[in-house]
Amino acid sequence: MRKFLLLFLVLILLTSCGETAATTIPTSTVIPTTTSSNAANSTVGVVTTKATTSQIQAEGCLPVVTTNESIVQACVNEPTPKQQAKVTVFARLIIDGKAVPGIAMDTTWSYKFLPSGCKGVSEANGVASCTKDIGNATKDFKVVIEVKFTYQGKTYNGATDFTTEPTTVQTKTTAAIVPTQLPAPTLEPTVVPTPTPIVTIAFTGYAVIKANSEILDNPSPDGKVLEQVKNDGLVAWQNKTSDGKYFERLGGGWVKASDITNYKSQGEALMAIAPTPAPPTPKPTATLPVVINSLGIPRATFVKKFTTLGFVFHEGAPNKGQPNILGNHPQGNTIQLIGPENDVIECSVTLIVSTNKTVQTRAITHVDSFIAIVLPGTPALQWFVDNLIASLKQPVTTTYGNKLVTLNSIAATDGSIVIFSVEAK
Repeated sequence: MRKFLLLFLVLILLTSCGETAATTIPTSTVIPTTTSSNAANSTVGVVTTKATTSQIQAEGCLPVVTTNESIVQACVNEPTPKQQAKVTVFARLIIDGKAVPGIAMDTTWSYKFLPSGCKGVSEANGVASCTKDIGNATKDFKVVIEVKFTYQGKTYNGATDFTTEPTTVQTKTTAAIVPTQLPAPTLEPTVVPTPTPIVTIAFTGYAVIKANSEILDNPSPDGKVLEQVKNDGLVAWQNKTSDGKYFERLGGGWVKASDITNYKSQGEALMAIAPTPAPPTPKPTATLPVVINSLGIPRATFVKKFTTLGFVFHEGAPNKGQPNILGNHPQGNTIQLIGPENDVIECSVTLIVSTNKTVQTRAITHVDSFIAIVLPGTPALQWFVDNLIASLKQPVTTTYGNKLVTLNSIAATDGSIVIFSVEAK
């Protein structure tokens, strides 16, 4: 599973593009070809055989094909979708000139940040399909979809692709005002000054944006409000105006400088929005609050394992009236353990995920070790992979027994900050 996850995390990014390898069939030669038609991004994989030539009718975006060979046709309903769109991949396996019904289709979608996939089964016409919400897929990036059918013990491969709609840069032009000549011959022409154009410059950095701040479509007082931020949050920049009055966030949208606080690093910004721990009780008590729900795991189990991974632990201010132990890795990842020494009630691991292969490997090791302790014998690691992209939009939750699991991600310039937490219900 770790090798599989590492392959998936060779991303921006959060990346990797897989190459489809055709399965070798005895006495046959696999020849990838591109079907020439008006169908959107349709490709096929061809296996030479001897059979009567047949014409297979077009189905949706799959074009008509006349063949006596064994091929995989694949296409998507939308070759240039917008973010948040739902994309459907269609495919069929043709054996000896006939589409094969009732067989399973498996697909792998090679996003820039993290691969994903979906499955389908071919219907009576031989066409299989499955649909995915592409979420905040990287704009202007070609996503290759590998399609695989397994039939009578052999694997047949094909591929198609789509490219997300490119980022559009809005520019504001100001019409020049023509000087007006007064009729009197003795007067000089009156020239109305041309407003100073807005100049933007590239800028990268991190900030905390205030709750209820407005996101504008252009950097001016006349800018149209695109959205309103509900809560304080982390934001990354890609441009700013030369006068420093407006900043453009990564992915688009302008924010007034008065609505943000800039920080030197991503870590400082994250610390600024972290919840402020409750102050310790002035008068010490002899006993801790009664723990009603717990994870049933001693604190030492986490400390022992993560110390071997390079984490250094220290005690923080009490959290929820319980001891609060924090572990820090030199490269930025953290772990938090809340609850008594012999029975933790809540724990979380915060991971930095980026395009750097070393950073990716470190994140995989830390989340794998965390899940092995707190959620052993569960499919939590696969759930983690499947929901990473969705968690960029909003936190995603699930339960395993008495354990509530939450996944939350914050997009950054070259990756994301991923927070994976588990607490007793």
